[in-house]
This record gives sequence, C-alpha cells and structure tokens, in this order.
Amino acid sequence: MKVYTASYNFPQGFLWGIRPGKNLFSDSEIYAYLFELKKNNIQAVSIQIPWADFEPLKNNYDEKRIDDIRLLLTRIHNQNIEPVIILDIGDVPQWQNLEKQSKKNNFIEDRYNFSVHLINSLVTYANFFVLSLSYKSITSSRQMQIELQTHKEIRDYLHSLSENKFAGTAIPSIASIKRGGGFRNLFERIQMTEIKSIQTDFLAIHADTSSFGEIQSVFGEKRIPLLFFSKDLKGIAPNDKAEKIMDKLYDIWQIYQKGWPLIGLFSEIEMNVSSEEKTLYANSCKNNAFEISTENQNLPDKWVRFLKD
Repeated sequence: MKVYTASYNFPQGFLWGIRPGKNLFSDSEIYAYLFELKKNNIQAVSIQIPWADFEPLKNNYDEKRIDDIRLLLTRIHNQNIEPVIILDIGDVPQWQNLEKQSKKNNFIEDRYNFSVHLINSLVTYANFFVLSLSYKSITSSRQMQIELQTHKEIRDYLHSLSENKFAGTAIPSIASIKRGGGFRNLFERIQMTEIKSIQTDFLAIHADTSSFGEIQSVFGEKRIPLLFFSKDLKGIAPNDKAEKIMDKLYDIWQIYQKGWPLIGLFSEIEMNVSSEEKTLYANSCKNNAFEISTENQNLPDKWVRFLKD
C-alpha cells in the first residue's frame, strides 16, 4: 500500500506559542504548567493584561499585580520561553462612567498613559507587546483611525526605549462580530482604508477566521509580519480538533511560502492532557514543521491536494 508523506517547514525563529486558557498567577500551578510547556517544546506563551484589572481607579495602577507579572515573566524566562504581552486596552475600566470628558475623547490619553506605564514596568522582561483594538473600532472607521494613531504613538515610545522591542496591533476576532461576512468583507463593508496604511511592527490576527487570500486582499503587496492568534478548540468535536489544527498550519505555511514574514502561532491547546491535537502541535514545535504520513487511500480531497504540493 502506498504511503503518502509530506513535510511543511516553517521559518527559523517561528514562535510556537500557547494562549493559556486559565490564570497563570497561581504559585501552586505555574511551575507545573511551565514544565509541561517546556516538555512539549513550546517556545512562547502569551500573557493577557486587562486594563480594567490593572488600573481600577483613574491614574491608580495596581502595582502588586504588576509585581506578580514581573515574577511570572522571570519564571517564564527561566524556562527559555518567550513571553508575549497582550495589553488589553480595547475595553476601558469602570471609572469611564465618571469621566465624561475623557469619554468624549475616546480615552486616548488614558490608553496611552496606561500602556506606557506597563511598558516601563515590563520592558526588560519581554520583547513583544500586543495592543488590542476595541470592538467599537471594527464598526467605526473614525474610531479605528483614532486607536491606530494611539497604537503608533505607543509603539514609537517603545522604540525610543529599545530598537529590539516590538509593538503590534491585534485585530479583534471576526468570529465575535455577529454580522460576520468574513475578514475581507468586514474591511470592505466599513471601508477600512486606515488598516491598509497601518504603522505597526506586526499584526496579530485570529487565524481561525482568516486565510492567506483574505489577508492578501486587504493588504495587497504590503508585507506586515503577522503574529497569528488561534482561538481555543472547545467548540470543535474531539475527532475534528487535530484536523482543524492541521488545516490552520497549512494555511499559515502557505502565507510563508508566498513571501509574507511570520512571527508565530498561538493556540489554546491544553498541554497537560493527552490528545491527538496536542501531540501534533508539540511535534510541530519540536521539528519547526508539520508532517503528514498516512496509508489511507480514502483521504479527503484537500489532504490529497496537500500531499501532492
């Protein structure tokens, strides 16, 4: 029986990362969790920092939480894992209701001040900072323009501290937009010309809802390094999860083959349980490639196509 085999290699330095599905600040769990990541060849982990949690009162930052982040980042570095900081500045804290004037100005100064404070506190612990956009920006071209300008100013500040640090913009998951229509149609619908001229070190895009063709249609020939974030797999049937991961790895590999620079892929696969998708992802991390090898003569058409590439 014929054995079909194929190997798809990723660029050197590609970050095979994890988006933790749980809080990482518990002392009783962090070491075990990081051990599992290291054992499974995971090279990066994303750390979410919600603005509301770290600035509960206006201009009053929770320094204890920031200290906890520093300790966490130190532990991550000790395992030779790359931390990626996600500054969740899309949703403003509760004190917004008392700040009518700031609300009129879209909290531009507040977003900037919070981000700069966290960057100053964590810049020696991380190389990648991801700035989130609000969901309001997805439906308002003006709001998108305002927030992207703020992101540029934050990025410029980070670069003034170090040329070896990178700040990117995270596009909200299209799957969470009820009106839907796909990645390309979303931008066409609201005429998002700002996103085409975005000044950022990279874009973080939810790979679950975007393909290379859709990304290329938005950005044309402009090459922006793409840091892909993949949603969790909880809503997918167990027997389909590995195939879903394989499909996405192939999509991202195609982007690389077309000459687009890549930074990494972050998934929410659980590393402390035994599963086919975990084994597939861990092996891909180890080899910096994903492989197909099968004797199945009744492969779906897409897999036959993959193997013939």
